Amino acid sequence: MSIPVDEEDTRKVQTAVAGGPGADRPVYLPMDAVEFDRFIGLHPSRDFYCGSLLGGCGKKLSARKYRDKKCHFAHVASGHCRRTSTNEASADHLYIGQAFVAWLKEQKYKSVQVHYKRKGQSLREFVDVSYGRGHGPHLMRVQLARRSKSEWEQADAHLQGQWAGSEWLFGPDSLLANWQVDRQGYAVRIQCRSLGLTRVVEVGVQYPGAPIEWVPLSKCRMTTHGLLAPALELTSKGLVPRGQQVLPPTRHVVQTPPTVPQQARRSGSRPPAISAPVVTPSAAEPARQPSRPVTPRPTDREISAAFHKALRETARSRGLVSMQSLAERAKVPLASLTPARWTELLRPFELQRKKGDPVLSALILGEGEDPAPFLGELLRQLNWTSVRNEQDLKEFCRRHRALAHSTYVDPSVSAVRTVASEPAPKREFPKSSYEAPNQLPGPVSLEQLQTSDGRRATERLVAALDYLDRMGDELHLDQLQTFLRRIAAFEEAMWLCPTPEVQRRITAWRSHSAELAARPTFREICAYADVVRLALSTAARIARPLTWMDLGARLDPRLPALHPDDKVSVLVEVDRPTCSDRPLLSALVAAPGNRVHPLYAQALDHLDRPVPPPHEAQVAWEQDVRRHRRSGEPQFTITARVAWPHV
Repeated sequence: MSIPVDEEDTRKVQTAVAGGPGADRPVYLPMDAVEFDRFIGLHPSRDFYCGSLLGGCGKKLSARKYRDKKCHFAHVASGHCRRTSTNEASADHLYIGQAFVAWLKEQKYKSVQVHYKRKGQSLREFVDVSYGRGHGPHLMRVQLARRSKSEWEQADAHLQGQWAGSEWLFGPDSLLANWQVDRQGYAVRIQCRSLGLTRVVEVGVQYPGAPIEWVPLSKCRMTTHGLLAPALELTSKGLVPRGQQVLPPTRHVVQTPPTVPQQARRSGSRPPAISAPVVTPSAAEPARQPSRPVTPRPTDREISAAFHKALRETARSRGLVSMQSLAERAKVPLASLTPARWTELLRPFELQRKKGDPVLSALILGEGEDPAPFLGELLRQLNWTSVRNEQDLKEFCRRHRALAHSTYVDPSVSAVRTVASEPAPKREFPKSSYEAPNQLPGPVSLEQLQTSDGRRATERLVAALDYLDRMGDELHLDQLQTFLRRIAAFEEAMWLCPTPEVQRRITAWRSHSAELAARPTFREICAYADVVRLALSTAARIARPLTWMDLGARLDPRLPALHPDDKVSVLVEVDRPTCSDRPLLSALVAAPGNRVHPLYAQALDHLDRPVPPPHEAQVAWEQDVRRHRRSGEPQFTITARVAWPHV
């Protein structure tokens, strides 16, 4: 189904192609406004397109810079775009293809070509990289889409018959790597990661009993046996995991009995019994000994029990727990836990709880202090019919968190809080010395207090910072300040100071909030724009440009001191009512020396006007100024009353 796109398309398209609609040179626009200027410096021509190799419409895109939300691409002209993948990973197949082409050419391979789509296939299914080798053309296929084992085996047989040699590599979402591990002992994995203004291609090796270690593609090299990564080593039998010996498949050899004599068949006599020795792995060859200790993977029952134990401990300490912390306690990678997987592992012990007991899964934090994203599906599988919407889910969490904190009571924590909040009761000595050990309360250590209160405050603090890192750019100033006040409360509740890394993150967000608070609001920006528009419309009659210092002397002394982003916002609001066939009034704001102002290109881009290349910027600007001299008609109709800003 096509997605309608209007003139002010604000969909957050993070990737494009540069050079033309059919180009394969990917471009990634960082979401942070701090990186925007560096990005434009690398692409001064702003020649961005919603490329056909991205599944897009082929129309031109403009890079949008924002302070109050994430920077992104947007369509310049209206139309219909069928592109469905627009996030930062939507151009990874192009980054992978370009990286492998450059990597092979650096190693002097000839006839290197990349194909992103074959006949009858769709985009992002795989990336084929072909190259020439001494005894014929070879192919590397990076499998990105999920396929069944039978489909993979058919494709593998087809490639082996078509090419002199072929090698399979697997993307982050392809489950076929497990079959490749069973077949050759390891599988080569490929992933992309955002780094600055681009996406870097990384290589990892998957084999049983060890985590995947990711390295840049530049640290690998191509051999006659395939891609050699640091986790692999080249032996006489081919590539094997480093430090391990790959043995050929074990065969069970059964000795075939000799031909039965003809006379024995005729007489019906039974042939003599012949032993059929079976060659077992221990008898045929020594068992493979791994060079590194292999940690057995925990079973689902062990993971579920670890989750249950961690949630009970969290309830006793009257705290909440993040998904990252819970995964670390169960010793499983968080990336492997999908919402369906979380539900599968939490359901067993939730089904065994007694009537009236709390649902401990309500203690798991989602974004901020919201419920975990999988909790709604878990409650549905538990036949919890009273939870029908998001508000019911939040109320459910509130009640069951309080119920868990009151049900699972840690005696040491209760004793500490009683001593801290109430006057010390009179000590009653036991009637008998034999009763003393059972009646006297045990001592409460400071370590127990730190464990109970410190863990809860630390987890809430880190969860709040994680939420800000993900969604902070989308928050308004008042929302950001509310979160920072909550973080300050968590920080005060900690017995120990936060780690330097956590303290650095807190300081960065407080500095960002202070910068936002010191800058003008949107209402003040519009008020500045109203007065600047009148001054520039007067200057347009004589086509005489003004500098920001001139505007400050005539209108308001605070104008020259505005942040560059705020100046761009003022210019955009000045020219928002300007007719599309007229030059912008912003052209009349010049740099000293009657030169084009550096911010003029940004104003053109935000208003979807053509942006000239840097070497033509001065000439194009002078033409816009001369157009003002020739134009004597009004360019817009002023409907708003002039309002001076009040700060």
